[in-house]
Amino acid sequence: MKWVLLTLTLAIGGTLSRAADISCENVKAFCIDFNWGDGGPNGFAKPGLWADADPNEHVAWYKALGANVIQTFCVSCNGYAWYKGGVVPAQPGLKHDFLTDVVRLGHEEGMKVMGYFCIGANTRWGQEHPDQSYGIPSHTHIPFTTDYIDYLCGAVADVLTTTGCDGFMVDWFFNGPYNPNNARLKWLPCELQMWTELMDGTFPGKDRITSEQETEFKRRAVDRCWTRLRKAAKAANPDCIIWLSCHDLKHPQLVGSKVFKEADWLMNEAGDIATIDATRRMVGEHTGLLTCVVGWGDKHNARALAPMARAAGVGVYGFSRPGADSLPLPMATYHAKPIDTFTGNDRNIATLARWYKDLPFETVIKSKKKLALPATVDTAKKRTLPVPTPGQMTWHEQERLMFVCLDPATWQGREYDNHSTALTDMTLSQLDTDQWCEAAKAWGANMILFVAKHTGGFCWWQTETSEYSVKNIAWKDGKGCLLDELARSCGKYGINMGIYIYPGDDTWGAGIGSGGKTKDPEKQAAYNQIFRQQLQEATRIAKRHANVVEFWFDGSCVIDVGDIMKREAPDAVVFQGPYASLRWVGTERGSLLNSQAWCTVNKSDLETGVSTSFHSTPDGDAWAPCEVNTTLYDHNWFWSKPNENKRKSLDDLMRVFYESVGQGTVMLLNSTPNTSGLIPEADMALYRALGAEIKRRFDTPIAQTLGHGNEFTLDFKEPVTLNHVIIMEDYSQGERIRKYVVEGWDGTAWQEVTGGTHVGRKHINFFAETMASKLRLTITESVGEPL
Repeated sequence: MKWVLLTLTLAIGGTLSRAADISCENVKAFCIDFNWGDGGPNGFAKPGLWADADPNEHVAWYKALGANVIQTFCVSCNGYAWYKGGVVPAQPGLKHDFLTDVVRLGHEEGMKVMGYFCIGANTRWGQEHPDQSYGIPSHTHIPFTTDYIDYLCGAVADVLTTTGCDGFMVDWFFNGPYNPNNARLKWLPCELQMWTELMDGTFPGKDRITSEQETEFKRRAVDRCWTRLRKAAKAANPDCIIWLSCHDLKHPQLVGSKVFKEADWLMNEAGDIATIDATRRMVGEHTGLLTCVVGWGDKHNARALAPMARAAGVGVYGFSRPGADSLPLPMATYHAKPIDTFTGNDRNIATLARWYKDLPFETVIKSKKKLALPATVDTAKKRTLPVPTPGQMTWHEQERLMFVCLDPATWQGREYDNHSTALTDMTLSQLDTDQWCEAAKAWGANMILFVAKHTGGFCWWQTETSEYSVKNIAWKDGKGCLLDELARSCGKYGINMGIYIYPGDDTWGAGIGSGGKTKDPEKQAAYNQIFRQQLQEATRIAKRHANVVEFWFDGSCVIDVGDIMKREAPDAVVFQGPYASLRWVGTERGSLLNSQAWCTVNKSDLETGVSTSFHSTPDGDAWAPCEVNTTLYDHNWFWSKPNENKRKSLDDLMRVFYESVGQGTVMLLNSTPNTSGLIPEADMALYRALGAEIKRRFDTPIAQTLGHGNEFTLDFKEPVTLNHVIIMEDYSQGERIRKYVVEGWDGTAWQEVTGGTHVGRKHINFFAETMASKLRLTITESVGEPL
């Protein structure tokens, strides 16, 4: 039957992570920045400029944006507080107990609420302590004296206990005056006193001190300020989050400092992902990373940065100066026009208005009351839509797949084999491939992708191509064949198999990323024959007992094996390489780099062998869906005892499910047996929990309907509570749906609930719980009739 399937579900008891428990990589934060404005003596907003800001209106704006973290103010750069009755004077004329009210209202909506302190600049304090300030410039101007640190510690403790905020951002954490090029200090008397407190030896003199000595002095001042401030904050609230914002992560006052190592969250205000990736090695194990994608107008490009941030596993943040009413534009304005019709910061806010709501960037919402339906784009007769092959449909209908990664590197506690493992140590004393299949079944995986040979060249089957294989390990006295045992178990449990044989091989000088190209050209022809034989051997062993439905060529493959695949498993899909019929998503974090995961791509991109979700396009001329692969242990594919401490949470894995299966793709989750040959029990428990949670949310829908056409309505007869709509199309005929909207009937009018573009095999639309007595799906744009 040709159909569009509409399924409604209510996931009771916490569908996603509660905002109060959100991990940093899932942060969707925003700040309406009260530092901006006219009238202040140093370029900051004059005290009291935004004092009539309404907490209810602000929280409603943040909620409409889709933020899960509100970053507002404890104390502005002008030195006045945003709450009443504290140790810091409130903004003159403060109409509401702003921060306290925003905390209360934000928590009611499930959002974190963070405050703000500008550490290096405080106009009021500088004016009151002219002997400890460089005046009132619009940048850092206060040396971190004992008096100033005392003030900061008191203010921090007070705001946490008085307002109940979840933490605070610290900005401009530079001992003033700031200059990236180590501008010389004036050496105020207070700074000379700081020298005696912080440095070894006497002050060398203003004319003799070197820039290196001055930088070390500033670093020690920063470390002392941080240590005391953090202690005061954690004493007031041990669970508070201290969030460092920094526009120069390479600044000599901060690189390698305590601040980087001990901050709970660290944000790159400049926004580029490369810099924050380079910072990872300098931060603490607990430190979460964020990047700023909105704030400096055209200097930021949120449309490019937000997907990159997700792929890199870092949270997203934006900020904006207030408008005339202390708010940016109304959210309806940002949704009512295409992103590119806005300019500067408004264009980036319009981008976040879609990104934070998981809406495609092209989404335009004209009105919640009345939906204007454009004419269906009926071009099916003008061009042929790409459609999946039977093998691609078999792969896609599996929905969930499981990697099994075991290698000599497992014994080494490494990700790549360095050939240091004594083969006599590989006893696999408790090996049980049935247990591996039970792990797959526990969370609904329908295929096991086995790493039969990884980069080091070790082969898990009886092969004539290499001595570096199972025939020379202690397990079964060298007579075992792990690939055969796994294939038998897969056949027993009704699980398909995928074959992963790394195209390269260290023993042949074809290193990581080579695609099988040997460093010595004279060895290439011989290695080509070896690799071809390995692929043929492994495939023939596996298909004796199980269906081989996928070949995985990690990083592409320069060796021609097309004839072998066609002969041995003609319907199997191919991951990467010149025969690719699947694409890598582009990251191992379990998320899409392109939020519109169209299954189509231009053939010219596909033939490179390394195309990713970035290359997805609805107008592509080849069908090649994306496979979303990720680890169970964060960033690690192979087992080690320390890696067990990196095990992802159930919420992490459900996020991956939503961003893979829920976006019309397939979820490939790793498993990693230990050196005994068993998957650890705690991993097994997590697989069982994942399977149970997927069933809880999606196995018992409230209602379903199917058919073909542009509009479908479900009438519940009475109001019901909803938070998911699952839409499926008959993708065997191509991806026809290009835009859709879902509305709920509130008793008087249709109100938009969700919408999007791409559907494909399945699109899970998740939204805040809503009441409706009827639900209507309208296909507003399609290529041909929606099926």
